[in-house]
Amino acid sequence: MPEIQLDKRARSILKAVVSSFIHSGQPVGSRTIARAYREPLSPASVRNVMADLEGLGLLCQPHTSAGRVPTDRGYRYYVDSLLPAQRISSSEERVIRETLQEGPEDLAGLLERASLLLSRLSRNLGIVVAPVLSQTILKHVEFLRLSGRRVLTLFVSKSGALHNRIVQLEEEISQAELTRMGNFLSTHLGGKTLPQVRKELLHLMSEDTALYDRLLQRALSLGAWMFAQSEDLQSGVYIEGASNLLDRAGTQDLEHMRDLFRAFEDKHRIVQLLNQCLTSDGVQVVIGSENSEPELRPMSLVMANYSNEENPVGALGVLGPMRMEYARAVSLVDAIARACTEALRERTN
Repeated sequence: MPEIQLDKRARSILKAVVSSFIHSGQPVGSRTIARAYREPLSPASVRNVMADLEGLGLLCQPHTSAGRVPTDRGYRYYVDSLLPAQRISSSEERVIRETLQEGPEDLAGLLERASLLLSRLSRNLGIVVAPVLSQTILKHVEFLRLSGRRVLTLFVSKSGALHNRIVQLEEEISQAELTRMGNFLSTHLGGKTLPQVRKELLHLMSEDTALYDRLLQRALSLGAWMFAQSEDLQSGVYIEGASNLLDRAGTQDLEHMRDLFRAFEDKHRIVQLLNQCLTSDGVQVVIGSENSEPELRPMSLVMANYSNEENPVGALGVLGPMRMEYARAVSLVDAIARACTEALRERTN
């Protein structure tokens, strides 16, 4: 799509229309813009400019006698070229810092609180996707004896995430032996990402078996099974604020809300959607028809990644109507993503 060039007056009027519609939800007429315009400008002149903007696909007219509303393309131009710079307040910065950086030690608690902050401060839906497993750095491995020959296998990441599986062994092993097996794997595999862990296990298993006693050979086999199973694990998703969307939805939107909530039941789709921003820096805004998921096309998504040490590992964002307050949403998502990054780095150092 070719880049749209607008003169100063057209940019000002488009910005005024979008801002007015975001705050009122009502089609914007030329008289409203003429009264708000800084320089003397007749409603007829405003109508001419608005007609030009409609011809460019930036505005549309829901009804013949109504004013104009922004299109997806109009919102995109507004976000890319007209969005006013905005900072969150110092009190909100303090709340974010205290809630995340001085909050819970475990990763799940941190991400749950982040989703609550996103929802409460934006009055939209807050979504946080847990670190992707391919970037997870192993801290240690534990094996816990259950009844019979069942064993609970656990691996804990440096960020505090805990993953577990139950395995049925062919013969019973004492807890002391299981502890030795876990310590052996933790020593050899700690500090590596999961792809590196799998590669190292294959390397260790290919070495001369005389280097390891029977118990440690079992540890390698159990570790190989355990981390092969981890490929099937999905990142956790934390979603808060569904009532915000329902409160802002009109009666005609309730069917769409049902479709939207059904989409949230498939967490894998949400993970894929937000993790698109892992390869991009800064805050990303996806508007209306730009969404790959059909149920989200009447909505906009503002998202960013957060990091653990050097690399982006997870994503978070807010989902709301296209007439959301983009400047505020962008500043909130940026602040909370940065706070999550700092909190994770403190936990892994």
